Amino acid sequence: MDYGHLDTPLAGNATGVKDTIFYALKSDFLVLQEVVGGVAAAGDGALISAVHTFNADKGWKRLRMTQDTVEANDEQVGDNADSLGTKHMLQGFFPGRKAVQLEFQNSIKNEDLVILYKDCNGTTLQLGCDCSYAKASSAGGSGKTSGGTKGAQYTFAAFCAPVEYTGDITEQ
Repeated sequence: MDYGHLDTPLAGNATGVKDTIFYALKSDFLVLQEVVGGVAAAGDGALISAVHTFNADKGWKRLRMTQDTVEANDEQVGDNADSLGTKHMLQGFFPGRKAVQLEFQNSIKNEDLVILYKDCNGTTLQLGCDCSYAKASSAGGSGKTSGGTKGAQYTFAAFCAPVEYTGDITEQ
Protein backbone atom coordinates (compact mmCIF):
# COMPACT_ATOMS: atom_id res chain seq x y z
CA MET A 1 0.00 0.00 0.00
CA ASP A 2 1.39 3.39 -0.95
CA TYR A 3 0.58 5.89 1.80
CA GLY A 4 2.01 8.86 -0.07
CA HIS A 5 3.10 11.77 2.10
CA LEU A 6 1.93 11.62 5.72
CA ASP A 7 2.04 15.26 6.79
CA THR A 8 1.30 16.54 10.28
CA PRO A 9 -2.45 17.24 10.61
CA LEU A 10 -3.32 20.93 10.66
CA ALA A 11 -6.62 20.35 12.49
CA GLY A 12 -8.59 17.55 14.15
CA ASN A 13 -5.68 16.32 16.23
CA ALA A 14 -6.84 17.22 19.77
CA THR A 15 -5.44 14.93 22.45
CA GLY A 16 -7.44 12.86 24.87
CA VAL A 17 -10.32 10.42 25.05
CA LYS A 18 -13.91 11.25 25.95
CA ASP A 19 -15.13 10.07 29.35
CA THR A 20 -17.86 7.69 28.14
CA ILE A 21 -16.88 4.32 26.76
CA PHE A 22 -19.13 1.57 25.45
CA TYR A 23 -18.62 -2.13 26.10
CA ALA A 24 -20.28 -5.37 25.06
CA LEU A 25 -19.68 -8.97 26.03
CA LYS A 26 -18.54 -11.46 23.40
CA SER A 27 -21.76 -13.40 23.99
CA ASP A 28 -23.87 -10.30 23.15
CA PHE A 29 -22.84 -10.32 19.47
CA LEU A 30 -24.59 -12.13 16.66
CA VAL A 31 -22.01 -10.78 14.17
CA LEU A 32 -18.85 -8.94 15.18
CA GLN A 33 -17.63 -7.09 12.10
CA GLU A 34 -13.94 -7.05 11.20
CA VAL A 35 -11.70 -4.99 8.95
CA VAL A 36 -12.57 -5.93 5.37
CA GLY A 37 -9.85 -7.66 3.36
CA GLY A 38 -8.70 -6.41 -0.03
CA VAL A 39 -7.81 -2.91 1.13
CA ALA A 40 -8.61 -0.37 -1.61
CA ALA A 41 -7.33 2.90 -0.13
CA ALA A 42 -4.87 4.02 2.53
CA GLY A 43 -6.56 3.72 5.93
CA ASP A 44 -9.01 0.98 4.92
CA GLY A 45 -6.83 -1.62 6.67
CA ALA A 46 -7.73 0.00 10.00
CA LEU A 47 -11.42 0.70 9.41
CA ILE A 48 -14.63 -1.14 10.29
CA SER A 49 -17.53 0.53 8.50
CA ALA A 50 -20.17 -2.22 8.83
CA VAL A 51 -22.45 -2.20 11.88
CA HIS A 52 -21.97 -4.89 14.53
CA THR A 53 -25.09 -7.05 14.95
CA PHE A 54 -26.31 -8.00 18.42
CA ASN A 55 -28.42 -10.84 19.73
CA ALA A 56 -32.00 -9.92 20.70
CA ASP A 57 -32.22 -7.46 23.62
CA LYS A 58 -28.46 -6.84 23.56
CA GLY A 59 -26.36 -3.84 22.58
CA TRP A 60 -23.62 -1.52 23.79
CA LYS A 61 -23.56 -0.67 27.50
CA ARG A 62 -22.29 2.72 28.63
CA LEU A 63 -19.54 3.17 31.23
CA ARG A 64 -18.81 6.75 32.23
CA MET A 65 -15.35 7.32 33.65
CA THR A 66 -14.18 10.26 35.75
CA GLN A 67 -13.38 13.29 33.64
CA ASP A 68 -9.81 13.52 32.35
CA THR A 69 -8.79 10.02 33.53
CA VAL A 70 -9.28 8.08 30.30
CA GLU A 71 -6.28 7.39 28.08
CA ALA A 72 -5.65 4.99 25.21
CA ASN A 73 -2.24 3.59 24.34
CA ASP A 74 -0.85 0.94 22.06
CA GLU A 75 2.59 -0.60 21.96
CA GLN A 76 4.47 -3.07 19.85
CA VAL A 77 5.01 -6.42 21.58
CA GLY A 78 6.93 -9.55 20.64
CA ASP A 79 10.49 -10.78 20.62
CA ASN A 80 11.39 -10.80 16.92
CA ALA A 81 10.08 -10.12 13.44
CA ASP A 82 8.16 -13.42 13.41
CA SER A 83 6.18 -12.62 16.55
CA LEU A 84 5.51 -8.87 16.52
CA GLY A 85 2.06 -7.67 17.45
CA THR A 86 0.25 -4.77 19.08
CA LYS A 87 -1.10 -4.46 22.61
CA HIS A 88 -3.92 -1.89 22.67
CA MET A 89 -4.96 -0.54 26.09
CA LEU A 90 -7.58 1.84 27.48
CA GLN A 91 -7.34 3.05 31.07
CA GLY A 92 -9.69 5.14 33.17
CA PHE A 93 -11.04 5.70 36.67
CA PHE A 94 -14.58 4.67 37.56
CA PRO A 95 -15.81 6.26 40.82
CA GLY A 96 -17.74 4.58 43.60
CA ARG A 97 -17.58 1.61 45.96
CA LYS A 98 -21.25 0.68 46.27
CA ALA A 99 -22.52 -2.87 45.65
CA VAL A 100 -23.20 -2.34 41.93
CA GLN A 101 -19.67 -1.00 41.28
CA LEU A 102 -18.08 -3.78 43.34
CA GLU A 103 -20.09 -6.47 41.54
CA PHE A 104 -19.09 -5.00 38.16
CA GLN A 105 -15.43 -4.90 39.23
CA ASN A 106 -15.55 -8.53 40.41
CA SER A 107 -17.37 -9.96 37.39
CA ILE A 108 -16.07 -7.98 34.39
CA LYS A 109 -12.55 -9.38 34.81
CA ASN A 110 -13.79 -12.79 33.67
CA GLU A 111 -15.49 -11.58 30.48
CA ASP A 112 -14.35 -11.32 26.85
CA LEU A 113 -15.17 -7.77 25.74
CA VAL A 114 -15.24 -5.38 22.83
CA ILE A 115 -14.82 -1.72 23.77
CA LEU A 116 -15.66 1.41 21.77
CA TYR A 117 -14.35 4.82 22.77
CA LYS A 118 -14.25 8.25 21.15
CA ASP A 119 -11.26 10.51 21.03
CA CYS A 120 -11.69 14.24 21.53
CA ASN A 121 -12.08 14.72 17.76
CA GLY A 122 -15.14 12.42 17.72
CA THR A 123 -13.41 9.47 16.04
CA THR A 124 -14.68 6.14 17.42
CA LEU A 125 -12.01 3.51 18.00
CA GLN A 126 -12.47 -0.17 18.79
CA LEU A 127 -10.50 -2.16 21.35
CA GLY A 128 -10.75 -5.93 20.93
CA CYS A 129 -11.55 -8.13 17.97
CA ASP A 130 -12.67 -11.65 17.16
CA CYS A 131 -9.16 -13.06 17.57
CA SER A 132 -8.28 -11.10 20.74
CA TYR A 133 -11.14 -9.85 22.86
CA ALA A 134 -10.41 -7.15 25.43
CA LYS A 135 -9.87 -8.23 29.01
CA ALA A 136 -10.42 -6.00 32.05
CA SER A 137 -8.23 -5.59 35.09
CA SER A 138 -8.76 -3.17 37.95
CA ALA A 139 -7.34 -1.83 41.18
CA GLY A 140 -9.77 -0.22 43.59
CA GLY A 141 -9.61 1.71 46.82
CA SER A 142 -11.58 3.72 49.34
CA GLY A 143 -9.46 6.85 49.45
CA LYS A 144 -8.57 8.45 52.81
CA THR A 145 -10.66 10.64 55.06
CA SER A 146 -8.29 13.49 54.17
CA GLY A 147 -8.89 13.03 50.44
CA GLY A 148 -8.02 10.85 47.51
CA THR A 149 -10.24 8.88 45.18
CA LYS A 150 -12.85 6.24 45.87
CA GLY A 151 -13.43 3.75 43.10
CA ALA A 152 -11.40 1.65 40.68
CA GLN A 153 -8.79 2.26 38.00
CA TYR A 154 -9.62 0.02 35.04
CA THR A 155 -7.37 -1.20 32.26
CA PHE A 156 -8.92 -2.84 29.22
CA ALA A 157 -6.35 -4.55 26.97
CA ALA A 158 -6.32 -6.66 23.81
CA PHE A 159 -3.58 -7.92 21.53
CA CYS A 160 -4.85 -6.39 18.31
CA ALA A 161 -4.16 -3.07 16.66
CA PRO A 162 -6.58 -0.17 17.20
CA VAL A 163 -9.11 0.31 14.42
CA GLU A 164 -11.61 3.04 13.61
CA TYR A 165 -15.30 2.05 13.84
CA THR A 166 -17.80 4.10 11.82
CA GLY A 167 -20.90 1.98 12.40
CA ASP A 168 -23.79 2.86 14.69
CA ILE A 169 -23.57 2.57 18.47
CA THR A 170 -26.88 1.07 19.56
CA GLU A 171 -27.22 0.95 23.34
CA GLN A 172 -28.97 -1.89 25.11
